[in-house]
Order: sequence, then C-alpha cells, then structure tokens
Amino acid sequence: LLLTFTNKAAREMTERVVSLVPQVSGKLWAGTFHGICHRVLRTHAERLGYGTNYAILDSQQVRDLMDLSVTQTLADPTIRRFPKADLLVAMLSSSVNTNRGLEQVLAEDFPKFLSQRENVERVLTAFLANKVAMNAMDYDDLLVNVRLLFADHPDVHALYAERFRYVLVDEYQDTNPLQAALVRLFGVTHQNVMVVGDDCQ
Repeated sequence: LLLTFTNKAAREMTERVVSLVPQVSGKLWAGTFHGICHRVLRTHAERLGYGTNYAILDSQQVRDLMDLSVTQTLADPTIRRFPKADLLVAMLSSSVNTNRGLEQVLAEDFPKFLSQRENVERVLTAFLANKVAMNAMDYDDLLVNVRLLFADHPDVHALYAERFRYVLVDEYQDTNPLQAALVRLFGVTHQNVMVVGDDCQ
C-alpha cells in the first residue's frame, strides 16, 4: 500500500516500486489517502448504512447541504452570531481531522461561537444524518468512514491489515491525526510501515 497526497506522486511511487520489485506489479494499491479510502468504501459502504453507489459531494454541495441543515434545525436560522455554513463545515472538518471534540474545537479555534455550542451540535448532527439519507459523503467522510468501518467491523479491518504486507507513506509531515491513525490501522498486522517526511517542514 502506497499512500501520498497527489495522484502524480502516487504514479511516481508506483513506477519506482515496480522498477525495484517487478513481481509486485498488479498487487499494489497506490493513491491519495482519500482515493484509497474511497476504494475500500466502494466495497464495504453498506456496512455503514450507505449504498456502495454513494455520491461524493463537492465543496459547494457540502455548503448547500449545511445551509439546509441549519434551516431544518433552527427555529430562527438567522439567529444572531450563529456561524455561516462555511464556518460550520470548517468546525466539523477540524474536529474529525484532529481527533478533537466539538467543544474543544470551539474553545480553541472558534471561541466566539462557544455560547452556540448546543445549536452547532444540533445542526452538525442533522448534517451528518442528511448525508446518510442522501447516500452521499464528503471528502472528510471518506477517511472518517474507513476508520469507523474498521472499528465497527473487525473482519473488514483484518482483511486489509492482512492484505497490505508493507505500507509506504510519502510526505508524512503533511498527515493529520486522522490520516496517521489510518496508517496505523492499515499496518497493524505486519508492522511493516515506512514513512518519508521532510523535517524542515
């Protein structure tokens, strides 16, 4: 399993590995974190209540759905000092990618909205439910849902942890806590994980 941050880098990693170890050609999985997780979920999404034909939402669709979730959830969507859709998306994304609870994210990153925590929590809960009902995921969901899949379905986790005898990660300094957790999950059985990072970054 080769993990990196761009498709171009994944292609280059694949070429280098195949030139060194030609017999692994065809057995490699190489791609971005999101691309690899998408590949896993296309096979197993039904375990999480999605169809395997789920849609992937772009950033504008995510903001539109967040606006809808605000309207559905709050009696007065224009409530004073309530964060706009893009900020709500940023709060949720920060929470899942850094393994912090919503209250901690608000306190540390968005303190002026801490008094709105309960309403924010209600909106984000509705947003998550709407995505499942629509059979749709955003880019963060691709990573979060693989972690959930592996946690809730040990048989699926074992399948991939056994399959990937070696895990190589490029640009490791750019991984966030969620991505680092996925590296550990993929590499847990064979314990053959190699990462390359730039200490200057």
